[in-house]
Amino acid sequence: MSGGSDIAAEIALALAEAGTAVGAGPLICTIAQKSGAQDVPWEDDFTSITYSPLTAVDFPVTHRDRNGLVLAVVRTLTVNATGVVPAKGEKIAVGMTPAAVEAAVDAGTMEDTAWSRIMQVKPLAPGGVPLLYELELEK
Repeated sequence: MSGGSDIAAEIALALAEAGTAVGAGPLICTIAQKSGAQDVPWEDDFTSITYSPLTAVDFPVTHRDRNGLVLAVVRTLTVNATGVVPAKGEKIAVGMTPAAVEAAVDAGTMEDTAWSRIMQVKPLAPGGVPLLYELELEK
């Protein structure tokens, strides 16, 4: 591992330890990433979907105008950068493990409301190596 990826791994462990120390354990989220070719570019028919875990810190970001009036509250996740790279437009299930998501999908009980779409991905990458990602969610 390079220095940056070593630090990213230490941060991922710290996120999990912090969740265990102050709560009911780490906040695990599952990101759904599509792969494979599409027959028609404008249709949503990928050949496979991969579910991957991310350890997260969940916090709202409040946007206000200059007078202090709340314009919007955006749900934001800070996630580890040791596994998959999140992308704008992908879906994430907050508080669900990949096994729980797969079981719900297989049983036909996975509600669309369990998913949030990623509106923006901001890497925290000093020196060019991502250590964390900040994800702004649509809902």
